Amino acid sequence: MGFLLTCCLSAVAVTPAVPSPVFFPTLSANPFQIHLDDVAVGETVLITLTVRSSGSAALLFDTPTLDGEYPTPESLEQARFDLLDLATGGRAQITLEFPRPAGGPPWVLVFNPMHTPENQVAPRVEVKIGE
Repeated sequence: MGFLLTCCLSAVAVTPAVPSPVFFPTLSANPFQIHLDDVAVGETVLITLTVRSSGSAALLFDTPTLDGEYPTPESLEQARFDLLDLATGGRAQITLEFPRPAGGPPWVLVFNPMHTPENQVAPRVEVKIGE
């Protein structure tokens, strides 16, 4: 006695749907408005700024510099914490303390120095200090 096994395969042609074009909103090159509130110059430079933001870009993605000098770790940590106010109120006040650069003033405070101004995640932002 033998068994007869039959098998039937069927194929259905599926045409993938052509995706519709997706448009992303154009973000401005600099979503930040930065107002210089105060500069105290001594052995260090203490800079107080008010920051407003119209997006979700990161201002402190890279460590900022003041003519090549880096902020004190404490002031940078506090500024990162203070920038959380951008998420809830769209505005934050930060203070950064730097060793006094050899030249100047004037100086240039650079946020996200490793990026370009067009970067939508962490745009480079330059602020003139002491003009």
